[in-house]
Amino acid sequence: LLGIPFRVTISPRTLAKNSAEIKKRSEKEAQLVPLEKLTEKLKELIKD
Repeated sequence: LLGIPFRVTISPRTLAKNSAEIKKRSEKEAQLVPLEKLTEKLKELIKD
């Protein structure tokens, strides 16, 4: 597959929770991640 294997969604709903949603292309469910840990979590996912 071509493209980016992750989708990061920042919406009014996630901002209200001070979070962002990360979804891996290979998984069905998205995870809610606090904004202050977003870059750390993305780096971790990219390493795997």
